[in-house]
Parts: sequence; C-alpha cells; structure tokens
Amino acid sequence: MRFCAMALAGFCLILSVFFAYSPTYAQISAQKGKISMWKDSDLTHSPDQAYQYALSGKFATLKTGNYNIGFTTAAYWLLLEQPAYPDSLLLVLGNAHLNDIRFYEIVAEKPVLKYQTGDHYQFSKRPVPDPFFIFPLAPAPEPGVVTQYLIRIDKHNESLQLRVDLMTIPEFYTQLAKKNLINGVLSGMVLLLVIYGSFLFLTVKDPLYLFYVGYLLATCLWLLADQGYGYQYLWPDFPYFASRSRPVFNCLMNITALHFMQVFIEQNTEKRVFKIIKALKWTFLSLALLFLLPLSTLVYGKSVYFLLLLLLFLNVMSTFLMLWSVSERIKAGYKQAWFYLASIFPLLFFGILEVLVHAGVSKMPMAFLAGFGIQTALIIQTIILTFGLAYRFNSYRLDREQLLLAVNREQQEMTSRILESQETERRKISDQLHDDIGTTLSIANWQVNAVLSDEEALTEKAKMNLEKAAEALQMVSAKIRRLGHNLSPWAIQKYGLNKAVTDLAYQINVSEQLALEYAIFGFESCGHYPLSFLNEVYRIIQELVNNILKHAGARHAYLELIEHEDHISIIVEDNGKGIDDSLSMRSSGIGLENILGKIAHFHGQMEIKRKSEHGTIVVIRIPLP
Repeated sequence: MRFCAMALAGFCLILSVFFAYSPTYAQISAQKGKISMWKDSDLTHSPDQAYQYALSGKFATLKTGNYNIGFTTAAYWLLLEQPAYPDSLLLVLGNAHLNDIRFYEIVAEKPVLKYQTGDHYQFSKRPVPDPFFIFPLAPAPEPGVVTQYLIRIDKHNESLQLRVDLMTIPEFYTQLAKKNLINGVLSGMVLLLVIYGSFLFLTVKDPLYLFYVGYLLATCLWLLADQGYGYQYLWPDFPYFASRSRPVFNCLMNITALHFMQVFIEQNTEKRVFKIIKALKWTFLSLALLFLLPLSTLVYGKSVYFLLLLLLFLNVMSTFLMLWSVSERIKAGYKQAWFYLASIFPLLFFGILEVLVHAGVSKMPMAFLAGFGIQTALIIQTIILTFGLAYRFNSYRLDREQLLLAVNREQQEMTSRILESQETERRKISDQLHDDIGTTLSIANWQVNAVLSDEEALTEKAKMNLEKAAEALQMVSAKIRRLGHNLSPWAIQKYGLNKAVTDLAYQINVSEQLALEYAIFGFESCGHYPLSFLNEVYRIIQELVNNILKHAGARHAYLELIEHEDHISIIVEDNGKGIDDSLSMRSSGIGLENILGKIAHFHGQMEIKRKSEHGTIVVIRIPLP
C-alpha cells in the first residue's frame, strides 16, 4: 500500500509537470526573424541553386514553428532572414533525430558553409552540446541590415517533424530547464520502478520480476535514444548507431514487453496466440539485427523506409496480440489480466497519436505531447503494471501466510492428537498398573502377611525371609503407585491442578531430599480447561522439580504457580550449583528438551537464569487455552 501511494504521488507529479509545460507552439516573431521552406524532392540541388530559388520566391513562409511532414523521400531547405535584434538569438531545431544538417551563412549573396552536423556525424560536431540542434546566430552588423542563413535538412526515407524556433539565450535556458525537469521526473520514476522490481525479485525469487526489470531497462534505453540523451552521453562517437538506436531498442522493448506479458498473465503455452507471439518475438529480434547490419549510409538510406514501415506494422501487431492474450485470460477469470489491460490503453492512445504524427496526418496539440507523449504513456503503463505486481506480490504473501497457518493448524492438530493418544495410553497403563498389578501385589502381600501371622508353623529363618519379602512387596507396590500417578495424575481429574501440585510438593518434602516451599494462586476450579493442558502443566512442574533433585544439588527450592486472566506463570527457584547460561536453552542432557517441547506446543515462553549468588531461577509463561 505504501508503494501504491508513492506511485500515485509520482503520477500526480507527472500531471503537474504536464500542466506546467503545456504551451502550444506560437507563431515565429517577425521581430526576431522570418523562416521560409522549400522541398528538394530529387535531393540534387546545391546551396547556390537553393538560394536562387529562395530569391525567386519559391520558398513558402512558415507561419508556426511546428511543421509535420511525415514520411518523406525529400530533403528540405530553410531560409532564415534575421533583422537587427538587440539580443543574441539561437535557432532551435527541436528534433533530436535529424540525419544531415548543413548550415550556411549568406555572405555577399553566396552560401558559405558554417556548420555540418546531424545524426550521421559525431556528436561533437554540434555547435551547442544539446540533444536538439542549436545554432548561434550572429547579430546584424547595423540597423536595417537583414542577415540571411540557409539550412539544408535531410532525413529522406524517414519521418520528419520540424519544430523551429528563434530564442534569446535566456528563453532557451528557460525551455531547457523545463525539459530537464520533465526528463528528470520521467527518468526518476523509471529508476524507482527498476529498484522496486529488483527488490521484489530478490525477495520472492520469482523470474517474473526479473522480466519486469528487463522490460523497464529496455524502455529506459528507448527513452534515452528517443530524447537524444543516449547519443549525447552513451555513444557520442558512434553516429552509425545513433540513427539505428531507436528502432533497435524499440524491438528490444517489444520482445521484453511480450515476454513479460506472457509470464504476467500466466498464458497457456498450448494456445495458438502464445505460439504466434513466440514467432513475433523472433521476428523483432531478426529485425533488430537487420538494423544493426554494417550497411553504408547510401544502402541503409534506401532500405530504412521499408524497415521502418515493417517495424510500425509489427508494433501494431504486438499491441493487437497483447489485447487478444489479455482478453482470453480475463474471460478465464484471471484477475491480474485486468492490470495489463488497463496498462495497454494509455500506450495505445499515445501510440495512435504518434503514428498519425509520423504519417503526417496530424500534429500534437501541445508541446508536452509532442516531446513526451510516448514517454508519458510508457511511464503510466509501468506504474499500472507495478500496481499489478504489487497486487501479485501481496496475493503471493497472503497465500504463503494462509499456507503457513494451515500447516501450523495441521501441526497443532497432529500434536494434540499425539498428546491425546499418549494420554490415553498412559491412562490405560496406569489403570493396568493399579487394577491388575497393584491388585496382584496386594493379594500377594496379604498372603505373605497371612503366613506370617502363623508364627508356630514358621522357623525363625523363614519368618525373616517372609518379612523381607513383605517389605519388598510394599516397596514395589509403592513404586507402582507412584509410576501410575506419574503416568496419569489422577488427582488432577478428581481434585484439580491445585491439589495435584500440592500433593507433589508434600511428597517431595516428606522424602526429605529437598525443602520445597510453594505458592499456588488460582486453579480452584479447572473444569473449563482441557485435561491435556492441565496434565502437561503438571508434568512441566514435575520435570523442573526432578531436575533440581537430580542435578542442582540444592537443599531449598521455591515453586510459584499463578493463574492470570490470559496466561499462567510458573516460577521455580533453587539454591543449588546453578546452570551455565550459554547452555541453559540448548542442553538436552538435563531434561529441558521435553519441557521446551511442551511449552512450544502451547506457544509459551521460558527463561532460565543463573542467580548472581548461587542457584537457578526458571520463569515460564504459557497462554491459557
């Protein structure tokens, strides 16, 4: 729930940034300059020819800075006419993926090459280190003089969107700060989701979360490539990869998305759609390798148009197969599929807009959508999927808890059945000792005493032997009675725990082996407690006292038994030689193992301490049933 709240807060932050950065592209200010454009369909015109066309009026004036051309096979020339302006200006081409840009300054009515840059050149060739293409403009030498620039933009066989603006340096840095803020928010959200997915994988060890992290990383690489930061920071010296990075990472993103989707919704591998998706993943991989083939710029330029159309078709097919797969799982009653269905819609909405833009059918209505539409859709999708993963993780945790509770209940029931069975067997043995063996011994003792009563018939030696036999019979009879009492303390069932413990203390004191003081509070009425519980409590006390007799070497001991509202407490203290604290809770040689087992069965606690002077104190707390 905490993570869901954090994700929701992050989503609200994205919306706030969206509204903070939502100006439409304004008209180019006539005070800053005038921009016109001409289409070079056959890609053969020189700068001089293009400039002559500009002078002859073939260039069309751009009324706005946002111009969507779509897929094109032509190059485009821009003519910038800059009047005298009090501040230094920058020409901003707001597209990070222009292949070849040649910037000419008109000097004495002749185009002079000043900058040559683009994705087909190293990043260091850019006049200003920025993902967009920024060109500083020299101020007019004197009022009334118009400085002219000619710019050739070549992105043939690809989709071209031109966002042109003239900005002062403060205006540029203001726009740059807004753009960096949005990129920071989006990148931060992706980073948080990667950390969360990694945490879930390390916690649960479920490969699903690793596939999710893989999808996020592929998405992050595509975002870096799409925004131009990948070329600026990751591969600035590899123009070969700069123009191929977006389609390659798009293929990788689709592969990881499809695989994650299949695992997320637990798709049946026997379904036809599963096999189609498997083939589609291999197709994406093959297409990525095709984009990476070491082709010359000329050959790549001729084939990229068809490769991009194929990639567009595969993206549409991927979305359709996702909807098909998710719909099947929803019909089958799989609740988690709803999360994936919800995550597809924002990507589908922004994806359709992006396709229409690249096709030249429409233009984005707001600057934010034009620059960050797909990125925002991907972030929204990953947030929804993260909710789904959190739901899955919570379901997994609840299932584990229920399983553990069921196992614990089963163990408790099994232990109770074992204890009941043991108690039954003990009672049977105790009854047999009392009824059969005890009775037989009593008869034997009575017969011996009967013989002893006839003194005239016995010799002195026979009489002495019979007296020893009678004593032995009485001793055996007493031991059998004690054994029967230990096996099944009949006094508990007849008189209650209070009386049984009191009798135990009396017998110990009578033996003169140990002076045992005792205090019992409660247990006047024990009918509402299970007999097995009372028997085990009695045996715990009995075992503790036996340990003192056998091992402590004590002369005095104290026993306290208290019945509280929700638990009982047992305190046993002696003045013997004490016990090593390091061995007290793990030694099995002094009879503690049985005591610990009984206490654990009732979810109780035991603490054993060696007293500072001498002796040992044992404190036990057992919840009442």
